[in-house]
Amino acid sequence: MIYKFSNFTLDRKNFTLKLNSKDVLLEPKVFSLLCFFCLNAGKAVSREMLISNVWDNRVVSDAAINRAISELRKVLPADSIETIPKVGYRFKHEVKVEKYRNYNIHAIFNFTKSFLFILFLTFITVSTFLYLQKSHASYEVKVKILDPLDTQKDLSYRGKYSLSDKNKYYLSRVANSNSQIWQYSASSDLRITNDEFYYLDFVSIEKQKIIASRYNNLNERKCEIVLIDPNHKNIQPLLPCAARGLIQLDYDDKRKRLFFNHRLAVNSPYSVYSFELNSKRLKQHSHALNVGNAIGDFAFDYDKQSNQLIILEYLHSGSFQLKQVDLDTAKQTNILKFSSAIDVAWYSDSLVLVSQKNKTLLVDINSKSILQELDIKATKIDVNKTRDKLLTHNFGAVRNIYQSSNNTLKKLTLSERDITDFVLSQQGELLVYKTGRHANSKLWVEIANSKAVNITPDAPLLSISSLKLNSSNTTLAAVIDNTLKVYDFQQNEWKQLTEPNLKVHHIGQFSSDKITFSANLDSDWQIYSLQLKDKSLKQITKLGGYSSQSSNDAQTLVFSKFNEDGLFALSEDGNEKLLYAGFKLTSWKNWQLIEDKIYIKEGDVIKVIQSNTGELLTENEIKGALQINFTANQEEYFVLKSDRTSSKIFEYAINSD
Repeated sequence: MIYKFSNFTLDRKNFTLKLNSKDVLLEPKVFSLLCFFCLNAGKAVSREMLISNVWDNRVVSDAAINRAISELRKVLPADSIETIPKVGYRFKHEVKVEKYRNYNIHAIFNFTKSFLFILFLTFITVSTFLYLQKSHASYEVKVKILDPLDTQKDLSYRGKYSLSDKNKYYLSRVANSNSQIWQYSASSDLRITNDEFYYLDFVSIEKQKIIASRYNNLNERKCEIVLIDPNHKNIQPLLPCAARGLIQLDYDDKRKRLFFNHRLAVNSPYSVYSFELNSKRLKQHSHALNVGNAIGDFAFDYDKQSNQLIILEYLHSGSFQLKQVDLDTAKQTNILKFSSAIDVAWYSDSLVLVSQKNKTLLVDINSKSILQELDIKATKIDVNKTRDKLLTHNFGAVRNIYQSSNNTLKKLTLSERDITDFVLSQQGELLVYKTGRHANSKLWVEIANSKAVNITPDAPLLSISSLKLNSSNTTLAAVIDNTLKVYDFQQNEWKQLTEPNLKVHHIGQFSSDKITFSANLDSDWQIYSLQLKDKSLKQITKLGGYSSQSSNDAQTLVFSKFNEDGLFALSEDGNEKLLYAGFKLTSWKNWQLIEDKIYIKEGDVIKVIQSNTGELLTENEIKGALQINFTANQEEYFVLKSDRTSSKIFEYAINSD
């Protein structure tokens, strides 16, 4: 194709750019960038689109993209490339496209050769596909559960093999104590760490040493990666890791490098990095989509034979993307998407295991297909060196809702389920709660202590979040798969109120005439209100909004932001002010506005703030509270607590025929 704009002529086939018939020299990557802009003239393009189309999904830094844009701007007229904040760029020229007109005998001959070559490739592709299908049909992995590791502890998890497969390690904690590293023994387990830190993950390396990630405590959650030498009882800090992050580790003993997932801020997605122990070199290997509320690359496994990473990425849509990164070429390839996934591990050079709690999938990354569902109930998984065994743990929890009155707790639900969220009327006679997570989520309603009724939508879903009852307790609002939906208790039916392009996140207020909520539109987080009568939508905030609540008179909106600490107040005339600077953005779902007071939950501490001045009034401790809903009289509250949790480590034998 030939593209013409302003006084420029871009010949894609011959790799030339001319300005009034004079050649303009461009680097190959900058030339490809200009071609992509010409193809999308007038359209907003994101950095993710540039990475996908110009850099072929390779891992590329923001600095490299900025440099290419800068080099292109040097040769084009001013304002040719518009920067769109929080979105990307727009090529502002009108581009005329011309096709090549060259129908000579050489072109016809070349076309014939190309056609025959395509037929040959098609034959090879079909033959290969049929061969793979035939071989996969006879491929079967047999699974046998072995005896569980008797750690004699109620909470034992994250079992891992040592580098030589001779030893097994695991994490364990008792009640509210910190998580510590243990070495399994048939006689008596050996405690590797005994300190005040909370250990997140670990990996065995040479000379019986261990590298681990850990928090300083569960309130601040400052993270660091350390090198542990159990023989000499020495712990050496290696590097800091993402604050409040759940950091996973893996190790390449051939190249002496540590792999870990890292994020630049608490509101940015995880990507996978490596740290070379000898040179101290830090390198990014994966590139997670920085869109909406995506978590990014939360689970991964490294294969040193092929020098490849297999990664699970949690997307903003609520689905899980399995992807492969070749570290020799830096090419990132998407394999499959799942509605639910917990962990991933290599089984062979082309097969991986994906755990989904109640089952584990055997996936062929070459054909991008699921070969088998294995009867392995797993969360985190670790495959041994010879790949004939794996360790996993099966976590179970029972959580119930309690009512606090006069300093006593009364159990409100008598469930054996894992309750993860709830909302109720002020007197507690109407209760709605969620069990499970992600695609396994279900919604239940109890009225006046009656039997719980399942009101989960029939259609397959990815996630349920942010529950809210209206003021008359006749309708429930919920965020389901990033859309706002309402359930009418009288009609027993769900209705969708928002379009999929508006990624709804948190419901703030639900009155008789409108719903206020936060949403992400084109990577911009703001607070919106939806009029229920005519379905008209209005953007309330201008400078960002992530979670919100309104005063009783609806004159003041209090809200948090996606990328900034603090609670902010927006008056009816549109003026915004910082109300309370001590609010952490990670507490976005753990606060309430009731009359003239704001209640903020930070760990086990409840802070009470004066809503009109931002003054800190009191700090109280409520231990073991996973979620708290205060009532209008502010003396009583409803709390979600854990009745019991258990986690045991199991070992499976895995053999293929």
